[in-house]
Amino acid sequence: MLNIPVAMLLSGGLAWIVARVADRTRDYYVIITLGIQVVIYSVMNNWQSVTHGPLGIPGISAFAIVPGVELESKLAYCFFSAILAGVAWVVLHQLIHSPFGRVLIALSEDEVYTKSLGKNMAGAKTVSFVISGMLASIAGELFEERVLG
Repeated sequence: MLNIPVAMLLSGGLAWIVARVADRTRDYYVIITLGIQVVIYSVMNNWQSVTHGPLGIPGISAFAIVPGVELESKLAYCFFSAILAGVAWVVLHQLIHSPFGRVLIALSEDEVYTKSLGKNMAGAKTVSFVISGMLASIAGELFEERVLG
């Protein structure tokens, strides 16, 4: 049961670190984040003693919705995945229609104009990067369960 929250916290923390490093470069945000991703991938893929490289980390516990209740069938796994996707959609829908979401929309449309309105560009980019990293960890956890489960 703790696999998803732990994965979200770890990937959110890593996303925060990457976003803070990338914020210092202003115009090259995407290039820096892709470069950091390549470095992290190379380290994880080649650090045989810790990650076992392309074979993956052994001993990851099976995912259980509540202790003792595991997803036995593919249909149950599909329903659980659909429920998580629905929850993610509701959360993102509420986020987009909030004042912070409007800042993100303005930021995607015109960064200079948004900055001229006095909005915290670095903070908005960092928070959006962390949220996307946390949501990606849910997909990664579901993929891990599908592959190993």
